[in-house]
Amino acid sequence: MKLSSSSRLALAIVAVSLVFAACASTGTKKAVDNEQDPKYQYEKGVIAYKYGLSDEAVRYAELAVSLDPKFHLAYNLMGLAYSAKGDHVKAAAAYAKTVEAKPDFVEGWNNLGTARAEAGDPAGSAEAFRRSYDLDQNAKASYGLARALFEQKTYQEALDMVRDSIAADSQQAVAYNLEGAVLNALGRPGEAISSFRTALSLAPEDVTIRINLGLAHVNNGENAKGLAEFEKALPKIQDPVLKARVEEYIKVLKQAA
Repeated sequence: MKLSSSSRLALAIVAVSLVFAACASTGTKKAVDNEQDPKYQYEKGVIAYKYGLSDEAVRYAELAVSLDPKFHLAYNLMGLAYSAKGDHVKAAAAYAKTVEAKPDFVEGWNNLGTARAEAGDPAGSAEAFRRSYDLDQNAKASYGLARALFEQKTYQEALDMVRDSIAADSQQAVAYNLEGAVLNALGRPGEAISSFRTALSLAPEDVTIRINLGLAHVNNGENAKGLAEFEKALPKIQDPVLKARVEEYIKVLKQAA
């Protein structure tokens, strides 16, 4: 039987409709599959984090780990988002889950060390950075461990570790600054001066380093040089408490001159 042209058109329309229906069904299934994919939720969280949407990043990271409780990158993302929000206790808890899920994840241990330091836990920070350092002796871990040891007044080991960090990466102004602070604490201000000068060469606008250099000069009996550094630093200090302290240093040194 031969179909009329109008009948053939009707059949074509039905066929197209069926194709569209199949496509819609496939798209719906794909969307459902995506929602159940922890990597998909994690990637949405990464985008949210990059745009500064920390709460959204946490939400997507939580969805990801609810789908895969061993997804270490999602816990790490959660920690980064909490850190961005200034909640270092929750960040540390998230990073602890990160390294529990993947114990050889160096970045996770470093992030845990940083979060614990920010949360006021130098002993816990030292423990985390030591674990990271044991994995691959990276510069961030040795610096973080040195800083934690300095906070605990374990100065000689702190000096060894910060020098190890500098040997791994000689362009760290913060590491030279910490080296100077440790040397100053060990009663070696002359050596500290050299460290602070190197730090300043790498970060010339860093007011804290310049103040530390001034203190090292004073501790080394070089009051005039210390005064000169304080006077250079004073106009750039934003923190009113620190500014008042440096003004007091300047006043005392001028009176003693």
